Amino acid sequence: MKKSYWIVLAVVIIGLFFTPWDYYNADSQNGGFKTATIERGDMEMVISSSGTLNALNTVEVGTQVSGEVEKVFVDFNDKVKKGQIIAKIDTRNLESAMQQVRAMVLQAEINYEQAKRACDSAKKYNAENGKNVSIVEAEAVVEQVRTQMELAQRNYERSKKLIEKGGIAKVELEAREAEYESMIANHTAAKASLNRTKANITLVDIQKSEDDLKIAETNLLVAKADLNSAKTNLNYAIIRAPIDGMVISRNVEAGQTVAASFTTPVLFVIANDLKKMEIEANVDEADIGAVKLGQPVSFTVDAFVDEKFAGEVKQIRLQPHVIANVVTYTVIISTENEALKLMPGMTANIEITTEKHNDVLKAPVAAIGFLPSEKHLEAWKGFLANAVHSATVSQDNGRPGIIWKVEDNKPVPVRVKTGLNGMNFTELVSDNFSEGDEVIVGLIQKERK
Repeated sequence: MKKSYWIVLAVVIIGLFFTPWDYYNADSQNGGFKTATIERGDMEMVISSSGTLNALNTVEVGTQVSGEVEKVFVDFNDKVKKGQIIAKIDTRNLESAMQQVRAMVLQAEINYEQAKRACDSAKKYNAENGKNVSIVEAEAVVEQVRTQMELAQRNYERSKKLIEKGGIAKVELEAREAEYESMIANHTAAKASLNRTKANITLVDIQKSEDDLKIAETNLLVAKADLNSAKTNLNYAIIRAPIDGMVISRNVEAGQTVAASFTTPVLFVIANDLKKMEIEANVDEADIGAVKLGQPVSFTVDAFVDEKFAGEVKQIRLQPHVIANVVTYTVIISTENEALKLMPGMTANIEITTEKHNDVLKAPVAAIGFLPSEKHLEAWKGFLANAVHSATVSQDNGRPGIIWKVEDNKPVPVRVKTGLNGMNFTELVSDNFSEGDEVIVGLIQKERK
């Protein structure tokens, strides 16, 4: 069953429940009915809420260094320019720390130059000489063993010739052969020892000098980084305005000590431009679906109760806020403040116009909810049942409803379609009524005795 059926049925039930039965009936003058006139005018759908006014761009100015505040150059409501000095922290400790770091940089530079010269000397020595005493001694051993090996080779060759002529015994030839093979092994070992000596002198020593140079270079880079950090801290002691604007809060006095060890203390709050402000309004989840970007907003503040200010929906934030099971969403509303009447922190009572129809027929809200007595309802039972049925199948725009008018001192129902609902009036989108028509809004209360 369509939603419109239940709407009509609900109106009937509610009307029956709230109908005051101690009123005059249709036998009184004008049937005892209180009437009102159908009007023509503008209709708006409005969502009401409240929020807080804030500057469009507010910056909290703090300090990243600790120390005693030496001077404060601005006060509340002062206008400042970006880069303007607004306070200064005593720099004596910071300057001393920077001098110490500079000395460390000089020492690191000296160590680096020494390591670089040592590395260059090692490379130059190996490039020009390629050897030292250890290498010379190892080469001499190789040469000596080579000579002994060649002598053993000649003795072995001579012994082979003599044994062919029977000049020596076989055992002597074997001895010369063993001696020659031993000399070959010694020569191989001596050459291997020479290669190891060369490697230790030309590669290991140079590698060590290169490692020392890299360590010295790293220490120099660290010292320079510390110097840059000390310079930055010294610059932080001069506190400047980060934006153009107005000082709306000052939380520091000259002589006060500020500590920035864990959190940055807020010394000033600067609002960028109070001629442009915004409202953070909390809109209920039941209404947020009707809010759209660009919708017009009107609001009042307690300081100027008789004046209405204008704004516009600028942003609808998706993050919900749940407090005591009530879900709301933040809607940002932008507004102009050329006269500087609005101030940060003011509470704004806002009305967001979600829909507006101009020059339409509108009936009093009481006319839509009116129901006559049971005997009049009984007389129109068939008509009302047909209205409910038609509401379930109708595809026309608008919501179905019933408005009663007076004919011959009796209530007569008229089926209508309604549009926007306001506080006092409801839009009529059907043409069953014209401007100036009278409709029933209630019963004339019976005088009690």
